[in-house]
Amino acid sequence: MKNATRQSRNKWEQIYQVFSFIFFFITHVYGQLQYSVHEEMKKGSVIGNVAKDLGLNVDEFANRKFQLILKAKIKNLNVNLENGDLFVSDRIDRETLCGNKPNCFINLEAVIENPLNFYTITIEILDVNDNAPIFSKIQFDLEISEVTSPGAHFALGNAQDPDIGTNSIQSYTLSGNENFGLGEKITTDGIKYPEIILEKSLDREKQSYYELILTALDGGNPQKSSTATVRIIVQDFNDNLPMFNQDTYQVRLHEDADIGSLVIHLNATDEDEGSNAEIAYSFSHISDNAHHCFQLIHRVETLK
Repeated sequence: MKNATRQSRNKWEQIYQVFSFIFFFITHVYGQLQYSVHEEMKKGSVIGNVAKDLGLNVDEFANRKFQLILKAKIKNLNVNLENGDLFVSDRIDRETLCGNKPNCFINLEAVIENPLNFYTITIEILDVNDNAPIFSKIQFDLEISEVTSPGAHFALGNAQDPDIGTNSIQSYTLSGNENFGLGEKITTDGIKYPEIILEKSLDREKQSYYELILTALDGGNPQKSSTATVRIIVQDFNDNLPMFNQDTYQVRLHEDADIGSLVIHLNATDEDEGSNAEIAYSFSHISDNAHHCFQLIHRVETLK
């Protein structure tokens, strides 16, 4: 019976010690401070005065050995024990700390002795326009058939900007050309992709190649931008007929001309390219007698 009573007393003593520790900890955590600072602030820039905001005078602040407990990746903030200022000790890069999160907060712990008190200091890192948009490549190549109908869309790669909000990419522009316009396709997650829109029919024989400049712009102040080249090659379609220099040729030939004599040299041209420009010759609407008298020889001439 005595053993049971002793065990019960020990159990309640342990519970009392746990609650006493919790009570001690709660009563000695004096609250939370919060500050805001823009990234890329100069070294030495003051964010706020911790001593004043905690209601401590400067002598008490130093004598009680105030200490800021920094996490491993946060080495760019410090506190001056002589005046209580929280200041920037090294470059702050929001994108390194928080990536592309819409809000960037870092939490610091602080401790002061005699008596022992704990504080939480929350720092909000505000974005500045320190990054320009960047395309995945400096040149985009498109091949478009000359018979493509106006209104056709051709997607291009988007640019990326690690900044957020208005400091990120806001729009695209395209260098002026009457054949091509610019559109934007927005995905469900809000990413803007530029598109080339064919606004006027193409004719490869008039122009077979276009070079345009695509520009991505952010909304920062000052505004930042980057460019990429869009090369458009117009693919040929067999839309041209072979043409002779004239519609009718007249030849005077002596009846005693030797067999194998050259009667006339003809040459037709075709403005298409590749296989669409290859020309074959044959007789058409010719009498049997004339067909037995004359022969076509196809000679390929090479340019020197």
